[in-house]
Amino acid sequence: MKINKKFLAIMVLAALPLASSQAGWMQSEGDIAISSGIGFKDNGNFFDRQGSSMRNTCGSGINIPLYAEYGASYYNTVYASTSLDSFNCGNVKQQGINDIETGIRGRMGYFIDHNWEVAAIFPQHLTVTGAAAIPKQFGLKAGIHSSTRLDPYESFLTEQEIAKNSFAYGAGVKYWIGDVPGELWGYMSYGHTLKNADWSKELGGWSFTARLDARNSLGKTRTVTPGNALVDIHDNYSLLTGQIGVNRSLSITESMNIFLEQGLWGRNTSYVTGAFVTYSKVWRN
Repeated sequence: MKINKKFLAIMVLAALPLASSQAGWMQSEGDIAISSGIGFKDNGNFFDRQGSSMRNTCGSGINIPLYAEYGASYYNTVYASTSLDSFNCGNVKQQGINDIETGIRGRMGYFIDHNWEVAAIFPQHLTVTGAAAIPKQFGLKAGIHSSTRLDPYESFLTEQEIAKNSFAYGAGVKYWIGDVPGELWGYMSYGHTLKNADWSKELGGWSFTARLDARNSLGKTRTVTPGNALVDIHDNYSLLTGQIGVNRSLSITESMNIFLEQGLWGRNTSYVTGAFVTYSKVWRN
Protein backbone atom coordinates (compact mmCIF):
# COMPACT_ATOMS: atom_id res chain seq x y z
CA MET A 1 0.00 0.00 0.00
CA LYS A 2 1.41 3.41 -0.97
CA ILE A 3 1.38 6.06 1.76
CA ASN A 4 2.16 9.65 0.75
CA LYS A 5 5.29 10.88 2.59
CA LYS A 6 4.09 14.48 2.68
CA PHE A 7 0.83 13.32 4.23
CA LEU A 8 2.67 11.43 6.98
CA ALA A 9 4.90 14.45 7.68
CA ILE A 10 1.85 16.69 8.07
CA MET A 11 0.13 14.27 10.44
CA VAL A 12 3.23 13.99 12.65
CA LEU A 13 3.53 17.78 12.77
CA ALA A 14 -0.13 18.21 13.67
CA ALA A 15 0.41 15.82 16.57
CA LEU A 16 3.23 17.80 18.20
CA PRO A 17 2.51 17.92 21.92
CA LEU A 18 1.88 21.07 23.87
CA ALA A 19 4.61 21.91 26.32
CA SER A 20 2.26 21.55 29.25
CA SER A 21 0.86 18.14 28.46
CA GLN A 22 2.08 14.60 27.92
CA ALA A 23 2.04 13.07 24.44
CA GLY A 24 4.02 10.39 22.67
CA TRP A 25 4.89 11.74 19.23
CA MET A 26 8.44 11.11 18.02
CA GLN A 27 10.72 12.73 15.47
CA SER A 28 12.88 10.86 12.97
CA GLU A 29 16.68 10.73 13.28
CA GLY A 30 18.23 14.19 13.02
CA ASP A 31 14.92 16.09 13.02
CA ILE A 32 14.35 18.99 15.41
CA ALA A 33 10.89 20.11 16.55
CA ILE A 34 9.82 23.09 18.65
CA SER A 35 6.45 24.26 19.94
CA SER A 36 5.49 27.43 21.78
CA GLY A 37 2.70 29.97 22.01
CA ILE A 38 0.67 31.94 24.51
CA GLY A 39 -2.32 31.26 26.71
CA PHE A 40 -4.63 33.22 28.97
CA LYS A 41 -5.76 31.16 31.94
CA ASP A 42 -7.81 31.58 35.09
CA ASN A 43 -6.08 30.00 38.09
CA GLY A 44 -8.83 30.90 40.57
CA ASN A 45 -10.57 27.51 40.53
CA PHE A 46 -10.47 24.75 43.09
CA PHE A 47 -12.23 21.41 43.65
CA ASP A 48 -12.74 20.72 47.37
CA ARG A 49 -12.54 17.28 49.00
CA GLN A 50 -16.19 16.58 48.10
CA GLY A 51 -15.66 17.50 44.42
CA SER A 52 -17.48 20.85 44.56
CA SER A 53 -16.02 23.70 42.49
CA MET A 54 -14.84 26.72 44.50
CA ARG A 55 -12.87 29.92 44.00
CA ASN A 56 -9.48 30.43 45.62
CA THR A 57 -7.31 33.51 45.94
CA CYS A 58 -5.44 33.08 42.64
CA GLY A 59 -6.50 34.98 39.54
CA SER A 60 -5.97 35.15 35.81
CA GLY A 61 -2.61 35.21 34.13
CA ILE A 62 -0.47 34.55 31.07
CA ASN A 63 1.08 31.17 30.19
CA ILE A 64 3.81 30.58 27.56
CA PRO A 65 4.44 26.85 26.86
CA LEU A 66 7.89 25.76 25.66
CA TYR A 67 8.70 22.41 24.03
CA ALA A 68 11.70 21.05 22.09
CA GLU A 69 12.49 17.59 20.70
CA TYR A 70 15.41 16.03 18.84
CA GLY A 71 15.49 12.73 16.99
CA ALA A 72 18.65 11.12 18.38
CA SER A 73 18.07 8.01 16.23
CA TYR A 74 15.17 6.27 14.51
CA TYR A 75 14.33 4.40 17.72
CA ASN A 76 14.95 7.16 20.29
CA THR A 77 14.12 10.83 20.67
CA VAL A 78 14.97 13.28 23.48
CA TYR A 79 12.75 16.15 24.58
CA ALA A 80 12.37 18.96 27.11
CA SER A 81 9.33 20.97 28.16
CA THR A 82 8.35 23.72 30.58
CA SER A 83 6.32 26.95 30.56
CA LEU A 84 6.52 30.55 31.71
CA ASP A 85 3.73 31.83 33.96
CA SER A 86 2.57 35.11 35.42
CA PHE A 87 -0.46 35.45 37.74
CA ASN A 88 -1.57 36.79 41.12
CA CYS A 89 -2.41 34.81 44.27
CA GLY A 90 -4.03 37.26 46.68
CA ASN A 91 -1.61 40.18 47.02
CA VAL A 92 1.36 38.12 45.85
CA LYS A 93 2.42 38.18 42.19
CA GLN A 94 3.68 34.81 40.96
CA GLN A 95 5.85 34.76 37.86
CA GLY A 96 8.66 32.65 36.51
CA ILE A 97 9.38 29.26 35.01
CA ASN A 98 7.35 26.12 35.75
CA ASP A 99 8.66 22.59 36.33
CA ILE A 100 11.24 21.50 33.74
CA GLU A 101 10.71 18.02 32.30
CA THR A 102 13.41 16.38 30.20
CA GLY A 103 13.39 12.80 28.99
CA ILE A 104 13.75 10.18 26.29
CA ARG A 105 11.20 8.21 24.26
CA GLY A 106 11.76 4.95 22.44
CA ARG A 107 9.82 3.01 19.85
CA MET A 108 8.43 -0.36 20.87
CA GLY A 109 8.64 -1.56 17.28
CA TYR A 110 9.58 -0.44 13.79
CA PHE A 111 6.50 1.73 13.37
CA ILE A 112 5.72 4.99 15.17
CA ASP A 113 2.45 4.12 16.85
CA HIS A 114 3.70 2.62 20.17
CA ASN A 115 6.46 3.99 22.39
CA TRP A 116 7.70 4.32 25.98
CA GLU A 117 9.17 7.28 27.83
CA VAL A 118 11.16 8.06 30.96
CA ALA A 119 11.85 11.59 32.19
CA ALA A 120 13.34 13.62 35.02
CA ILE A 121 11.36 16.53 36.49
CA PHE A 122 13.15 19.50 38.05
CA PRO A 123 10.64 21.47 40.15
CA GLN A 124 10.73 25.28 40.06
CA HIS A 125 8.20 25.82 42.88
CA LEU A 126 5.92 28.07 40.84
CA THR A 127 2.42 26.75 41.40
CA VAL A 128 -1.14 27.87 42.10
CA THR A 129 -2.72 27.53 45.54
CA GLY A 130 -4.04 24.08 46.42
CA ALA A 131 -3.61 21.20 48.86
CA ALA A 132 -1.80 19.22 46.17
CA ALA A 133 0.55 22.11 45.44
CA ILE A 134 3.01 21.65 48.31
CA PRO A 135 6.73 22.19 47.58
CA LYS A 136 8.17 19.47 45.36
CA GLN A 137 11.63 17.96 45.14
CA PHE A 138 13.19 16.04 42.22
CA GLY A 139 10.72 13.86 40.31
CA LEU A 140 10.65 10.95 37.86
CA LYS A 141 8.08 10.15 35.18
CA ALA A 142 7.49 6.98 33.16
CA GLY A 143 4.77 6.00 30.73
CA ILE A 144 3.67 4.47 27.44
CA HIS A 145 1.85 5.99 24.46
CA SER A 146 -0.09 4.56 21.54
CA SER A 147 -1.78 6.02 18.47
CA THR A 148 -3.68 4.92 15.38
CA ARG A 149 -2.46 8.01 13.55
CA LEU A 150 0.52 6.39 11.82
CA ASP A 151 -0.50 2.74 11.81
CA PRO A 152 -1.45 2.03 8.18
CA TYR A 153 0.60 -1.16 7.92
CA GLU A 154 -0.71 -2.94 10.99
CA SER A 155 -4.37 -1.86 10.83
CA PHE A 156 -4.67 -1.73 6.99
CA LEU A 157 -6.25 1.74 7.05
CA THR A 158 -6.27 3.65 3.80
CA GLU A 159 -4.64 7.07 3.58
CA GLN A 160 -8.09 8.65 3.45
CA GLU A 161 -9.24 6.80 6.59
CA ILE A 162 -6.12 7.83 8.49
CA ALA A 163 -6.59 11.43 7.37
CA LYS A 164 -10.17 11.65 8.65
CA ASN A 165 -9.87 10.15 12.14
CA SER A 166 -7.06 9.54 14.61
CA PHE A 167 -6.97 8.31 18.21
CA ALA A 168 -4.20 8.42 20.80
CA TYR A 169 -3.88 7.41 24.42
CA GLY A 170 -1.25 7.01 27.09
CA ALA A 171 -0.72 6.34 30.78
CA GLY A 172 2.04 6.35 33.34
CA VAL A 173 3.22 7.38 36.77
CA LYS A 174 5.06 10.28 38.42
CA TYR A 175 7.10 9.97 41.60
CA TRP A 176 8.36 12.88 43.71
CA ILE A 177 11.11 12.76 46.31
CA GLY A 178 9.95 14.23 49.60
CA ASP A 179 6.45 14.81 50.98
CA VAL A 180 4.61 15.21 47.68
CA PRO A 181 2.48 12.18 46.72
CA GLY A 182 3.19 10.45 43.44
CA GLU A 183 0.45 10.32 40.84
CA LEU A 184 -0.98 8.21 38.06
CA TRP A 185 -1.64 10.06 34.80
CA GLY A 186 -3.41 9.19 31.58
CA TYR A 187 -5.00 10.76 28.52
CA MET A 188 -7.13 10.03 25.47
CA SER A 189 -7.34 12.22 22.37
CA TYR A 190 -9.29 12.28 19.12
CA GLY A 191 -8.62 14.15 15.88
CA HIS A 192 -10.85 14.56 12.84
CA THR A 193 -9.81 16.20 9.58
CA LEU A 194 -12.15 19.01 8.54
CA LYS A 195 -10.30 19.98 5.36
CA ASN A 196 -7.40 18.11 3.76
CA ALA A 197 -4.24 20.03 2.91
CA ASP A 198 -3.53 20.47 -0.81
CA TRP A 199 0.09 21.53 -1.15
CA SER A 200 -0.09 21.53 -4.96
CA LYS A 201 -2.31 24.61 -4.49
CA GLU A 202 -0.46 25.77 -1.35
CA LEU A 203 -3.56 25.20 0.80
CA GLY A 204 -3.19 24.04 4.38
CA GLY A 205 -5.59 21.72 6.16
CA TRP A 206 -7.86 22.04 9.22
CA SER A 207 -8.64 19.42 11.86
CA PHE A 208 -10.74 19.24 15.02
CA THR A 209 -9.13 17.91 18.21
CA ALA A 210 -10.50 16.80 21.59
CA ARG A 211 -8.64 15.45 24.59
CA LEU A 212 -9.21 14.23 28.16
CA ASP A 213 -6.40 14.26 30.74
CA ALA A 214 -6.68 12.49 34.10
CA ARG A 215 -4.51 12.64 37.24
CA ASN A 216 -4.92 10.72 40.48
CA SER A 217 -2.56 10.92 43.45
CA LEU A 218 -1.08 7.83 45.06
CA GLY A 219 -1.61 9.54 48.39
CA LYS A 220 0.90 10.34 51.10
CA THR A 221 0.52 11.29 54.75
CA ARG A 222 2.49 14.29 56.04
CA THR A 223 2.48 16.00 59.42
CA VAL A 224 1.70 19.71 59.76
CA THR A 225 1.35 21.97 62.81
CA PRO A 226 -1.80 24.11 62.83
CA GLY A 227 -1.58 26.16 66.01
CA ASN A 228 0.11 24.01 68.66
CA ALA A 229 -1.19 20.61 67.51
CA LEU A 230 0.41 18.08 65.17
CA VAL A 231 -2.03 16.85 62.50
CA ASP A 232 -1.55 14.22 59.79
CA ILE A 233 -2.86 15.29 56.38
CA HIS A 234 -3.46 12.75 53.60
CA ASP A 235 -2.87 14.44 50.22
CA ASN A 236 -5.39 12.64 48.08
CA TYR A 237 -6.41 14.43 44.89
CA SER A 238 -7.95 13.67 41.50
CA LEU A 239 -8.45 15.81 38.40
CA LEU A 240 -10.12 15.36 35.00
CA THR A 241 -9.38 18.06 32.41
CA GLY A 242 -10.88 18.52 28.94
CA GLN A 243 -9.56 20.27 25.84
CA ILE A 244 -11.22 21.08 22.51
CA GLY A 245 -9.71 22.97 19.61
CA VAL A 246 -8.66 23.16 15.97
CA ASN A 247 -5.34 22.60 14.22
CA ARG A 248 -4.22 24.45 11.11
CA SER A 249 -1.37 23.00 9.03
CA LEU A 250 0.47 26.01 7.59
CA SER A 251 2.98 23.98 5.59
CA ILE A 252 4.56 20.52 5.61
CA THR A 253 6.73 21.62 8.56
CA GLU A 254 4.54 24.19 10.35
CA SER A 255 1.21 24.15 12.15
CA MET A 256 -0.88 26.17 14.59
CA ASN A 257 -3.20 24.95 17.37
CA ILE A 258 -6.04 26.91 18.96
CA PHE A 259 -7.77 25.25 21.91
CA LEU A 260 -9.75 25.74 25.11
CA GLU A 261 -9.00 23.94 28.39
CA GLN A 262 -11.39 23.34 31.30
CA GLY A 263 -11.23 21.40 34.55
CA LEU A 264 -14.23 19.04 34.46
CA TRP A 265 -14.11 17.23 37.79
CA GLY A 266 -11.75 16.76 40.69
CA ARG A 267 -11.09 16.48 44.41
CA ASN A 268 -8.76 18.52 46.61
CA THR A 269 -6.86 20.32 43.85
CA SER A 270 -6.75 23.50 41.81
CA TYR A 271 -7.51 23.53 38.09
CA VAL A 272 -7.20 25.85 35.11
CA THR A 273 -9.70 27.36 32.70
CA GLY A 274 -8.09 28.99 29.70
CA ALA A 275 -7.59 29.62 25.98
CA PHE A 276 -4.32 28.87 24.20
CA VAL A 277 -2.64 29.34 20.81
CA THR A 278 0.52 27.39 19.95
CA TYR A 279 2.83 27.24 16.94
CA SER A 280 4.87 24.17 15.96
CA LYS A 281 7.84 23.88 13.59
CA VAL A 282 9.95 20.91 12.45
CA TRP A 283 13.36 21.04 10.78
CA ARG A 284 13.80 17.88 8.73
CA ASN A 285 17.20 16.24 8.42
